[in-house]
Amino acid sequence: MPLAWEIAIVAAMALFASVQGGLVVGFLSALRRGARPTSAAARNESAARSETRRTPPRVQVVLCVRGADPSLARCIRSLASLDYPNYRVSVVADHAGDDGLIAIRRSLDERQRERIDELVLDDQDRLESCSMKCSALIRACRELTDEVEFVATVDADTRPPADWLDRLIAPMLGDPSIGATTGVRWYSPGDRRWGSWTRAVWNGAAIVQMWAYSIPWGGSMAVRRSLLERAGLLERWRTTFCEDTPTTSQLSRHGYRVRTVVDLILDNDETCRLPDVAGWIRRQLLTARLHHPAWALVLGHAVATTAIPIAALVGASIAVAQGDLARAGLLAGAWAIYQTAMIALVVAIDGGVRRAIRSGGGATVGRASTVSLAAAVFASQWVHPWAAFGAAVIRAVTWRQIRYAVLTRGRVRRLDYAPYRSDAETATESL
Repeated sequence: MPLAWEIAIVAAMALFASVQGGLVVGFLSALRRGARPTSAAARNESAARSETRRTPPRVQVVLCVRGADPSLARCIRSLASLDYPNYRVSVVADHAGDDGLIAIRRSLDERQRERIDELVLDDQDRLESCSMKCSALIRACRELTDEVEFVATVDADTRPPADWLDRLIAPMLGDPSIGATTGVRWYSPGDRRWGSWTRAVWNGAAIVQMWAYSIPWGGSMAVRRSLLERAGLLERWRTTFCEDTPTTSQLSRHGYRVRTVVDLILDNDETCRLPDVAGWIRRQLLTARLHHPAWALVLGHAVATTAIPIAALVGASIAVAQGDLARAGLLAGAWAIYQTAMIALVVAIDGGVRRAIRSGGGATVGRASTVSLAAAVFASQWVHPWAAFGAAVIRAVTWRQIRYAVLTRGRVRRLDYAPYRSDAETATESL
């Protein structure tokens, strides 16, 4: 007869699988609704987009660069060719000789450069109380002209489609309670490296939670210009490690919410190594520790979803050693069902997102095999808890060759500064 702790392990795995399955079903349903708008809210957004084409509000797009990411040239050409009629792009670098600025100048023709404004931080712009990216964003917001109504942020490793800006701001035009909007981050690596696919699978699970908790992604985000001061966003960014995660809580204090445009997916086909992915995941989770009220749940989820399946395997091994094959079969079978369910959820997310990208006119690399995704699921299950533990205890972090001290109460302090140094690896990978 199974012991109480064995029953508890099986029940816990069933509960976790059910909760995660429910979240994935909700995300995919929202994705389908976004791709095929039928609700009143969707019709309002469609009407707002039509009105935008007639009287387009001014939007300032901010691209913060530090070094020349592999996709930077493609990104800036996309930004210079958006079909939105009333926008400009601010490219902000922390040093006049940054390779990113050089790459951008080489990538654009004279006509494309007409939409681009270059800003370079000086010593007083490089704040010690926040990340360099936040410093750059604050500097760009200081330069806004009176007619700007929305500020959009984008990452250098993205490929914004031609209608990106139109779709991003449409929800705010149709609903005054929406203070910010965000798209969805996706990775479609074009190689078979463990690191690339581990990052892709981990991100596939992460975007479901980001959707559920309305956590914006700064790589595709827009905010109302009026809320930069009125809702205290600029002041908040002066003391944060990132610009996106704290935005939800800051806007909520002032009665505004963040809307995820679920079908606005920006695909990334860059590659990375597995050792680098662990640090990247740790940094993503660090932003939750510093700026998200549900950090305890995030950490608990990482511990539980790793410890419980391991406990099932250990229990099955002990049962085999004791000659109790019935108990061993129960625990091993529960573990196998749980892992099969996790792989099925990842495959479902992958398929749903790729269909949404294709229906929106985007292009992705060929679909990964189930075997590749399954292998990446197991890899991410090992990397995730170690990254979460690191995020929980870390006292310093390096991001884009700059070190930051991690302080109490969600604060950071920049410890050093030097212009970005490119090398052979940074020329082909970006994290």
